[in-house]
Amino acid sequence: MKNKEVVVKFFTALSKGDWKLMNNLYSKDVAFSDTVFGELNYSQITNLWEMLLTENPDLSANFKIVEDGEVVKVQWVMVSKFGQKHRKVILNILSTLEVSKGKIIKHNDHFDFKKWAKQALGIIGWMLGSKQSFKNRIKEEAFIKLNSFIDAKQSSQLGSVASKTSSTNTQLEK
Repeated sequence: MKNKEVVVKFFTALSKGDWKLMNNLYSKDVAFSDTVFGELNYSQITNLWEMLLTENPDLSANFKIVEDGEVVKVQWVMVSKFGQKHRKVILNILSTLEVSKGKIIKHNDHFDFKKWAKQALGIIGWMLGSKQSFKNRIKEEAFIKLNSFIDAKQSSQLGSVASKTSSTNTQLEK
């Protein structure tokens, strides 16, 4: 599969909310970075997509390939709701991706943080969006949310395994 085909498949899956397919297109050694989180590893980025798409079922993404070759660049627009007030956020993102052996090995998303902050957080975001201390606070809160999602998912999986083990032990005792 050509680099462009992998990237089109990834963004088509994003536009359909198919985080499983998206995550399957990443190399286990992927290097991901974006404006809010900075650098993420495979586990973090795959959980981030799962969290974003399961918590935002109305999220939409329209994309256009703007450069094709060794590096594929994609201009895309994400529309989603943010926070408890469910503020509508329209985010213009430039993604730069590198593909090897049919898997995404590098993925960088860049967007205007201040524009995002204004839409997502209202007047506070507009006033503080260009301050590094504010960006750091948002990053910290984003990591807390992502780590809570990962922890809850792992607890749920452990509970499921414990339940199955208990059920199996009960059947063996009979």
